[in-house]
Amino acid sequence: MKEKSYIIRLHELKLGVHQFELYIDQLFFENRDFEEFQETEVKVALEILKQNSLITLKFELEGWVGLHCDRCTIPYKNPIRSSEEMFVKYGEADENQPENVISLPHGEIDLDLSQHLFEFMLLAIPSKRVPCENDSKFQCDDKTLKELEKHNSKKIEIEPKTSIWDELKNIHNN
Repeated sequence: MKEKSYIIRLHELKLGVHQFELYIDQLFFENRDFEEFQETEVKVALEILKQNSLITLKFELEGWVGLHCDRCTIPYKNPIRSSEEMFVKYGEADENQPENVISLPHGEIDLDLSQHLFEFMLLAIPSKRVPCENDSKFQCDDKTLKELEKHNSKKIEIEPKTSIWDELKNIHNN
């Protein structure tokens, strides 16, 4: 799915440096059926250096996304700050080219950045989302933590089951 606000018209750019500002909000993720972020406000400063045979893209992402604490599920705003660099070349894609190189067929005039921005956002959020460990101002929800503790403290007794191997041993021994 192409989103007009994330498409760069490469053929309209002259050689040299160009600056763009892009914005990523919640609609950006809703259009992808991605519901992990509750709210989003991220500004993307994009610098494009267009040369005859290579285009360099530098991204600076800054803002926040709404997440839920992994421990107590309380919502919080997670800051986003990320720098990324990509290169665009014309020609056939090479299996051995780095992930940050985009190959475009000769004559292609549009560069859709939406998928790359989506991936940058996913890489910018922490895999462990427990803000109380990093931010002294954030307090986990005590009610939820007490309920979790109550369920975790119950001892679960598991009756030893005989496995099929034990049954075979019994048959063999009899």
